[in-house]
Amino acid sequence: SGARAILWHQGESNAGGTTAEDYAEMLSSVVLGTRSYSNDDIAWIVARVSFVPNGDPVKMSWVVEGQNTVIDNDPLTFAGPHTDDLNGSEWRYDTIHFNEAGLREHASRWDARIAAAMDELLVLIYDNDSDGVYDNIDLCLETPNDVDVFTDGCSEEQREIGSTTDSDNDGIMDSDDNCSDTPLNVPVFPNGCSESQQLSGQEETNQTIDNDTIDDSIILGCTYVNATNFDSNATSDDGTCNFVITVDQNNLSENENNSNYVEEMSSNDSNNFDNVIIVVLSILILIVLFTLWKNRELTTGGFQSSQADNELEQETYNCTECGLMMSSQKEYCDNCGAFNQ
Repeated sequence: SGARAILWHQGESNAGGTTAEDYAEMLSSVVLGTRSYSNDDIAWIVARVSFVPNGDPVKMSWVVEGQNTVIDNDPLTFAGPHTDDLNGSEWRYDTIHFNEAGLREHASRWDARIAAAMDELLVLIYDNDSDGVYDNIDLCLETPNDVDVFTDGCSEEQREIGSTTDSDNDGIMDSDDNCSDTPLNVPVFPNGCSESQQLSGQEETNQTIDNDTIDDSIILGCTYVNATNFDSNATSDDGTCNFVITVDQNNLSENENNSNYVEEMSSNDSNNFDNVIIVVLSILILIVLFTLWKNRELTTGGFQSSQADNELEQETYNCTECGLMMSSQKEYCDNCGAFNQ
């Protein structure tokens, strides 16, 4: 007897600027207030509605966001229908209130949402063996009447070894833990193993110790959809993904041209440098040759000068017989009428 659920269809009056946070806080207070007043965990079903004619779409979306926040955070508050799309004269007779067609469509959407909420709600509150533990978390669904049970729904006699103990404090009960010695504060998969334990093969060792209890939900493989070896069945990435890198051919051609230009410049610079070296070496060779030639000329000239001095003495002597002195330029000896060679 009494109320089974509360259906909430409201939000238009808050579409003028109420933030999502404020709306969620106010609606949560109303929900908790009804449960406190009725002393019952009464279920709520909240419609997503915020439409007002000529309203600001952004501000209207804040209201729906606040409604979704309450739905997501409260396990006994369920999602009602969306109705903001039922606009115009086809659904509303005064742009605000539903006409007959709008009411029928509105009711149909509510019916579908109530049915879905009841399916979820029955899972939460169903207790076949009346042991006070809901069936969705009851590990022993056939506990006899008037028998004390643990929080897992099992009596002392029904209790599986390790079902309520967690040796490594990783949040996975020992009966379901394939790695019972996981270090503290290390994230684990649903099988109780950390990533490093799975990759190192420790999971297999523990499975053998744990009576070969294998968690088939963990499938190693490549989980990146852009990889060439993507495995749609894999649930945990094993680091084997391969990727193909696509190169922009236009940029590649441009880079090749730039590279060729740089290489050509480098080649030209190298040739210019070589030419400079050749010119410098040629100049040095010419200087050396010129120096050698000058030294040879001076040496030869000195020899010829000594020979000329001897001849000069001879010629001077010869010309002395004529009573005249011969000039240093080897001119004619006028009186003797002869030129001494």
